[in-house]
Amino acid sequence: MEVNHSKMQIPFWITIVYAKTNTRRRKNLWKSINNTSNHINGPWSIGGDFNVIMDANEKKGGRIYRLSKIMDFIKCMEDCGMADAGYTVATVTHLPRTWSDHSVLLYQCTKSDSPLIKYFRFLNFWIDQPDFDHVVKDCWKTQVQGNVMYTLRHKLKKLTHCLGKWSKESIGNVFDKVEEHEKKVEDLEIKYEQDDCASNRINLHLAYAQQIKWMNMQDSILRQKANIKWEEEGDSNSKYFHSVIRQKRKRSFLHIIKNEHGQWIRGNEKIAECAISHFNNLFSQTYQNNDMDFLKRIDTSPDGFNDRFFQACWHIVVDDVRAMVKDFFGGNNLTKISTHTFLVLIPKGDPLSPSLFVIAAEALTKAINRLHNKGKYIGYSMNNRGPRINHLAYADDLVIFTSGDKYSTKQIVEVQSCKQPLGKLYES
Repeated sequence: MEVNHSKMQIPFWITIVYAKTNTRRRKNLWKSINNTSNHINGPWSIGGDFNVIMDANEKKGGRIYRLSKIMDFIKCMEDCGMADAGYTVATVTHLPRTWSDHSVLLYQCTKSDSPLIKYFRFLNFWIDQPDFDHVVKDCWKTQVQGNVMYTLRHKLKKLTHCLGKWSKESIGNVFDKVEEHEKKVEDLEIKYEQDDCASNRINLHLAYAQQIKWMNMQDSILRQKANIKWEEEGDSNSKYFHSVIRQKRKRSFLHIIKNEHGQWIRGNEKIAECAISHFNNLFSQTYQNNDMDFLKRIDTSPDGFNDRFFQACWHIVVDDVRAMVKDFFGGNNLTKISTHTFLVLIPKGDPLSPSLFVIAAEALTKAINRLHNKGKYIGYSMNNRGPRINHLAYADDLVIFTSGDKYSTKQIVEVQSCKQPLGKLYES
């Protein structure tokens, strides 16, 4: 169901589900939801009675839930890029009847009252504001007593409060401003149609300019949330950004990589060979560089501040950043506040690490699957008619299932020891 609301620029979609109680009969539903996801570009909510759970905590009493009954449901939600909204309380209210003998049902979902932690994030559109540079300069002039590492962290922390207060007072809520100027433009368009005098035309054009200004800010925020970079700036398209934000939750697969010569490599075996060659060369290098001039080109990003901030304000923060980096390479330890970080349940780090992990995990998966072709190997299954499960792969973990006999256990240990070359493991 497509829903349009006067308070929203774009439509959103709602899918109501009442699933069958039989696992096999629910397969058509998951297939239908997957097909529907290909035609939706924007916010999407799926709710109803799925007759299946995603976690044991969602069930109380009764029989122990079976993993085989929920795998199709979990896969469908992952493929569609859906995430649990986290609602813990649901209430249904019968509204008064008006012009009908039926009552409208008001269904309200709420979350627990646990406080949310809101972390600072530098917004890129701040750079384009006329008084941004002045705010940063005034805040950075603060005199701080302590070593250079403490000084830099203290100034950055103080700057988060200054920028937050400045943004709230001088800019406000960008999304509310967009709605406000849209309404103003609509009113001025009606007024101009009724009287096309010069003053009305000027006021309308000024309103258009203000509307474009605030819409550009809104698009900048959406682009930053979607974590994408355009090589060329395109037209305003908030539908696209909402789609990217949702599709980012989908699982990623490594189908193609570019080697050091700029050539695209396809195929599991060739990708494995290219990766092995790259890291063999990387870890066998003996090159050393004692040139300290690279400190002048440092482009680092502490928590909350991205590269756009340091590029725009480098002329302000350069001395403190250089002093901190030189102090570190001079042998001094980082302070606790400098090593503070936020823990999240997703892979994070060097861009090469996820690719290397995917390659290794894929090779290990193929090796474990091939064990079932060996006659003496005995796998694990929950019942005689159920599927044989040998492992579950997570973002940064692997759970292996097997029987307890000596031969099968030994085969699993040999696979994990990785005695075969990675390229050999990739062979089907």
